[in-house]
Amino acid sequence: MDHVIPFAAGGTTCAANLHALCETHHLLKHHGRWTVCRQPDGTTVWAGPTGHRYLRPSARAG
Repeated sequence: MDHVIPFAAGGTTCAANLHALCETHHLLKHHGRWTVCRQPDGTTVWAGPTGHRYLRPSARAG
């Protein structure tokens, strides 16, 4: 589990601020100059070091 808003920056450890990342995506976020933010509808927006943005809709339950 990874904080969307980092704990050190005031992010809370709650379901609304956590997302599951595989090891590769976790390393990209923390060491590869990628950023991620969550939209109100649950979509995550990843921004790479080149400025490209990638939208990932929230997963449906069930």
